[in-house]
Amino acid sequence: MSHHIKIILAKASWCPHCINFTPIYELAEKKINSKKELSNCKIEFETYEMDKGNQENEFKQRHPGLMDYLSGYPTVYFQMGEINNPTKIKTEFIDHVVARDNTTNATDEAVEQFIDNIAN
Repeated sequence: MSHHIKIILAKASWCPHCINFTPIYELAEKKINSKKELSNCKIEFETYEMDKGNQENEFKQRHPGLMDYLSGYPTVYFQMGEINNPTKIKTEFIDHVVARDNTTNATDEAVEQFIDNIAN
């Protein structure tokens, strides 16, 4: 059975945690297909800058009800459904991660950890 997965990031441009997490999120989007456990899935990443009115409105329209669960930034939602039955959608939260320092190695480790959070 194939799954459709959406990873949805709600963030704010002024938020220091979001600023630190965004490069990890963007690299994970590029590297996610290398994860064997997810090879049978269609994966999409969406990002919303919630302090920009048009993006907040788009978030509310595309994901009714999720705003009720937004309690801080960044918030990462995981939605999974069957490709052949898109009405059955399961939504959960994924922990965001931070790199222990500004080195490339630390960023790569954080990306792998985030991808593992998605896979598990």
